[in-house]
Amino acid sequence: MKKVFYLLLALPLVFAACENFLPTPTPGPDEPVLSRTSNATMVFSHEGGEGVITYTLENAVEGTTLTATCDAQWVTNLTAGETVTFEVAANTTEAVRETKVVVAYGKASFEVAVKQECEANDAPAPVEGVEREAEMLVGEYYGTDYSDSHNFYFCLTNYGLSEDGYPYAGGFYYFLDLYTVEPTVDAEGYVTIPAGTYTFELNPSYAEWTIANNEYSMYMAVNEAGDDYTGYGGYDSATLVVTASGMTLTAVVNGQTHTVTYAGAPSLYLGAPIEGAEMEAASFEGMYYGDWSGISYNMSIYLSDLGFDDEGYALPGGKYYELDIYTDIEPSIVDGYVTVPNGTYEFDAYDSTAAWTIGNEYSNYYAINAAGTAYVAEAKYDDAVLVVTSEGMTLTAVIDGSEHIVTYKGAPVFYDPETRATSKKASLVKVEKKAMFVK
Repeated sequence: MKKVFYLLLALPLVFAACENFLPTPTPGPDEPVLSRTSNATMVFSHEGGEGVITYTLENAVEGTTLTATCDAQWVTNLTAGETVTFEVAANTTEAVRETKVVVAYGKASFEVAVKQECEANDAPAPVEGVEREAEMLVGEYYGTDYSDSHNFYFCLTNYGLSEDGYPYAGGFYYFLDLYTVEPTVDAEGYVTIPAGTYTFELNPSYAEWTIANNEYSMYMAVNEAGDDYTGYGGYDSATLVVTASGMTLTAVVNGQTHTVTYAGAPSLYLGAPIEGAEMEAASFEGMYYGDWSGISYNMSIYLSDLGFDDEGYALPGGKYYELDIYTDIEPSIVDGYVTVPNGTYEFDAYDSTAAWTIGNEYSNYYAINAAGTAYVAEAKYDDAVLVVTSEGMTLTAVIDGSEHIVTYKGAPVFYDPETRATSKKASLVKVEKKAMFVK
């Protein structure tokens, strides 16, 4: 089992700029594998400080020693062990300087860039800080919907948010758009934010162990009347430390340091696991997109128990099976009524848009809460097969490892008066992701 060491930095003397991990050449089956697990670039203030490089090593060879080298005289006490540590001397020159540390184990190696600012480039010292204790952790888990890394979007707050996602009067809110490794989900539906240190990126890479930029990560505080802000701003810098028993956020906002602690399990409730089901769909709706892909004719169809309101939005308490299907038979369209071609459509995880497939990206299962304000379940298909006949259709789908069988009795015809020969898809579900903001 790999032993992974996380990056520890002596703050405030050193700042780390997170970057994507470098690709590792494919070794032979028994050759040592040396992989960097900390940042590819480390940036120090002019005052210097201590740096720690972390790594993993597989297939160690007896008699081979890990080494670390650096040509710069201002990098000292370079030591290779379970981690690689070094010290950066104060920069008394008037220029930024940089070098690299090379870590090697036999023929395997990687480099870490070390950069140091001069005094003229250092950011001004923050003004007197703010310390707060957050009583609540509120947010969502989006999986890999937005990047290859697993994404959480949450806030540390004293009051929480309303059912509509709006802050309360007198509340403070520290929003964080977090990217990490795959989390654990327990049997009751709680997902745990992985423990470790997360670093803010103004230019986000969406890599693991990072906090993305100020598009979604920000601070706000609301006055007692609830009609104005008493504080607002994006982060100049931020570090979040997550443990099994809580979190500590250190963020600089408008030049002021905020230290926010949360004592509690770093978990969010996803809802009960999605169980298998059999359902006879009372509603069948759809949208036709023509042959925009140049390969097949495309339509999105929806099988549900409750259907949609007059504006096309999902209804409270409803269950919806969305399917993005492709066929090489041009459907019959008469007075806006589109007939789905008979045949068997099979799930395509790679979205080839080939005929008789169900595309992955725009095929989803939704269940809406009783208030109609949020999802109580939302998932992609593990697998799916749709059989369409002139008398109806049957969907057999695997969701979260459980089988769902959905039948629809009736002609496979939906009304769509418009021609949508475009690749753009629009979910009929009104709930918006990442909507935890004031109006």
